[in-house]
Amino acid sequence: MSQYAITPQDDNDPWHDDVLERRNLAEMLEKHMVTRFEASGGAPLSIAIDGRWGSGKTFFVERWMAQLRANRLCVIEFDAWQHDQAGDPALAFMSEISRQVKDQTTRVIDTAATAREIESALSDTMASMKRAIKPVGKALLSATVKKLVGMSVDEIAEAATGGEAENEYSEKIVSSAFDQAVAKYLDQIMADHELRHASVKKFRENLERLASSLAKASEGPVFVVIDELDRCRPSFAIQLLEGVKHLFSVRNVCFVFSTNLSQLAASIQAVYGPHFNGRDYLGRFFDQELRLPLPSGDQFARLLFQQSNSASKSRRLYGSFYFPAYHKESRGVEVWAGICQALGVTLRQQQQAYTTFLFSCDFYPSNAPIPALWLAFLSLLHRSYPLVFETLLHAQGPEWDYRKFADTLKQTAWTEQSLQHSSARLNDQSGKLSLSELLFWYFSTSKVAVPAVYDHIRTARTEIRSDLQDVIVSGRDAQCTLHLPFDVVSTAGLFSQENNDHDQ
Repeated sequence: MSQYAITPQDDNDPWHDDVLERRNLAEMLEKHMVTRFEASGGAPLSIAIDGRWGSGKTFFVERWMAQLRANRLCVIEFDAWQHDQAGDPALAFMSEISRQVKDQTTRVIDTAATAREIESALSDTMASMKRAIKPVGKALLSATVKKLVGMSVDEIAEAATGGEAENEYSEKIVSSAFDQAVAKYLDQIMADHELRHASVKKFRENLERLASSLAKASEGPVFVVIDELDRCRPSFAIQLLEGVKHLFSVRNVCFVFSTNLSQLAASIQAVYGPHFNGRDYLGRFFDQELRLPLPSGDQFARLLFQQSNSASKSRRLYGSFYFPAYHKESRGVEVWAGICQALGVTLRQQQQAYTTFLFSCDFYPSNAPIPALWLAFLSLLHRSYPLVFETLLHAQGPEWDYRKFADTLKQTAWTEQSLQHSSARLNDQSGKLSLSELLFWYFSTSKVAVPAVYDHIRTARTEIRSDLQDVIVSGRDAQCTLHLPFDVVSTAGLFSQENNDHDQ
């Protein structure tokens, strides 16, 4: 009998669980940005990390930020989606910068003089920020007219179109009032514009002084990572991008946007119309782009098992056979990756099926041993090939032999896989078995009436019989236990789980 549970690792190395093998890419990205920063004398830099669904964008960015912090570089992260309801994206952004700078100054900066310098620069920056984001043209025409002639625009208009006001004298009064009001209004707009321009300039100077102090303390650029922009309201995303470009892009700061560029471009296009090129528009904001590659099916399987926080991870899963091609993987990943390879599923199908698998483990009776390989197969089949799943679910056992079962598997993208019994050596041919043969025995045994269960499995190979006996609860519940994976997968398949990270 073989059983296993998934045990999370814990290590100070940000890449100790690098299941997607992204350490080299992360180190190259850091080296590139620091080298460019030094060569340009601290010129601002903006990079987009483009992660499609399934690329492991969140996995990469979280560990990359941990890597930067481990190297004592200053990192400020802004989850745009969490601030999506803010009235002014620029103010929400600066408020978060202020909070994190204060926190890092307290925890990281080891000299009082440097800490005071940063605190002073931060205070000046926040003060100038409020003036810099003040809208232009606060003077309202109607209010200006009221102040000058004692009448509002509506009152003047009424006088100009009603009764005795239709004489030459009243027309001159109205014309003069409007001329004065418009002149005053334009003067006020120009004054507001000049004031805002000066305020923006002052803010950028203060922000650059703050960034310079932080860069000096960390001996490197200040990394500002903006995540989840593609999940935000289009108007918020646009305002934030414009604000970063025109307000926050100063020396000693490297901006990193972690997003799905195609999805973000489509979102922006929905605002400006179908003929607007959202992708070209986004190109204005980024100096460079890094597109994360999609992981292999094996790597994605590792990521799913690693990121799962389900209580089912503590359940014992049983099985005596393993896939030699994946023998270096953890037991859970090995089983899952092997069946994914056999069924030829996509990454999205794999993710959906894994949700079903976790729910199935949660629903499984606590006293019933879980057949790992059989439950994983049914979970993947249910999500990827539901018609085949239904065919097997409603099949009548006596009508099926191995040939019919194997022909049914051909309705999927089936590629036969080799299994090895856990008691045999890795290259021992005598202990090998085809995946379809083992699955057939699980399937056929689940269809046998209770009294005949043990007679049925007695005709199987010794290794298969041992594997089946591990998951049969003796007594009158035997058939129910073997058919249970069908039942729990059917129920679990009714549930869906939101993917909090679009791209994993």
